[in-house]
Amino acid sequence: MRIDHVNSLRHQYNIALSIRKYDAIVVGAGIVGAACARELKQAGLSVVVLEASNVIGGGATAAGMGHLAVMDDSDAQFALTSYSQRLWANLAPELPADAELLPCGSLWVAADDEEMAEVHRKNAFYTQRGIPVEVLDS
Repeated sequence: MRIDHVNSLRHQYNIALSIRKYDAIVVGAGIVGAACARELKQAGLSVVVLEASNVIGGGATAAGMGHLAVMDDSDAQFALTSYSQRLWANLAPELPADAELLPCGSLWVAADDEEMAEVHRKNAFYTQRGIPVEVLDS
């Protein structure tokens, strides 16, 4: 499977895009951009990935440590991020051994009573949806 990658030099973007027409352009070669490019390519589209840096996965993916979290701001966000985690779990067997896809949980630390109230809200939210949660107190 070939996916073209163009690095951060602006003139190279222009050269690459003028030489060839693509069905899809993916902006960002982090964990999500790379996954999107893969899916588009598997669907038979020609794809180019534009990355602002010379390091693939060096932007938002690096800042978030590649953390794929289930989010709880709304039921819609929870549904979408839960679905995303299932997609990644299905993809895992196809990844190279050094891809380091390690399913793990999250840790929320509360510094005061207000933040502890948020921990309890999260506990209730996830528990109601069948996600294992444990609240620790020192």
